[in-house]
Amino acid sequence: MKLGLHVTKPEKPLNHSVPADGKPKDYEPILKESSIKFSSPLSMANTVKDSIQGRKIAILVAHGVDANAVKPVKTALEKQGAFVELIAPNHGAVTAVDGTPVEVQQSLLTAASVFYDAVYVPGTDTSAATLAGEPDAVHFLNEAFRHCKPIAFDINAMTLAEETCFFKKLPPDNNMDTVLEEGLLVAAASKIASLFIPAIAQHRYWHRETSRKVPA
Repeated sequence: MKLGLHVTKPEKPLNHSVPADGKPKDYEPILKESSIKFSSPLSMANTVKDSIQGRKIAILVAHGVDANAVKPVKTALEKQGAFVELIAPNHGAVTAVDGTPVEVQQSLLTAASVFYDAVYVPGTDTSAATLAGEPDAVHFLNEAFRHCKPIAFDINAMTLAEETCFFKKLPPDNNMDTVLEEGLLVAAASKIASLFIPAIAQHRYWHRETSRKVPA
């Protein structure tokens, strides 16, 4: 476990619970290999990849968010059977850039990325800058990335994207092949749903597992 401790050889026999008239060798533990070394039905790599039904999607918002970058994407995801929750620094609602209230279901104090299958960050620069100043929001995204989940950024949310540990890994283009390979995308709000839904359907992007440490 990398503790720098010297490991001594185990004392034999390992099992000291031997009856007075028993033979120690008869009571030693036996190592047996599992009859099933790999199960395709239980493998997350073999998850059905043609639907997002039942997936839970987080949308990170803050005051000043563009409601037109939130509602159409949320509606499109829900039509495909996904569950969508808006998460903000505060409970209740945030005020969109046009002055309308946008209801949120969770705050960054009560939600964590491990509860969700994917994350979307809508613009504007104002809301993105607010979230960039929230360590919990940055950690939320970093953790989602390390857990191989699809992540989408509105083109107007780059202020927040720049604070993540994976900003330099965001693809320079957003054709469907790239999105399905990386599980990351940056696009105009009008294009997010059409790219994000197929990316979510892939479930996880396991090549990201090469680094497991999540920055605090």
